[in-house]
Amino acid sequence: MKNLKKEIIGISAPKSFLARKFINKNKNIFKIKVYKENINNKFKFSNWVNRNTNINYFINFASYSKDDSKNKNIKTNFVSVINLLNIINKKRLNNFKYFLSLSSCHVFK
Repeated sequence: MKNLKKEIIGISAPKSFLARKFINKNKNIFKIKVYKENINNKFKFSNWVNRNTNINYFINFASYSKDDSKNKNIKTNFVSVINLLNIINKKRLNNFKYFLSLSSCHVFK
C-alpha cells in the first residue's frame, strides 16, 4: 500500500475556542503547523511562511470583536486578512491550495 502523505494546515490563533476544537479533531488526520504570533505583524507572519513553505492550507482563526476599538477591529479583521493573503500569494507556495478566514457576525457590528 502506498504511504499517503498528510496534508499540512497552517493555523492562526491556536488558543481560540474554534482553533482548539479544530486541532483536537484533526491532529491525527492532518499535520498542523501553528502561527502563534499576532496576525497584525506582517514581518513575523512572512518569516513564519518562509519557514513553512510546505503548507497546503491556511485557516485564520484570529479575529477581534470588542466594541472598544473600531480601528483595532478593522486592522485585525480586515486589513490583516488582506495582508495574510498578499504574503501567501507573494511566496508562491507550490502546494498551497486554500485560504480560509473564519469570523462571526459580532465582528461586523
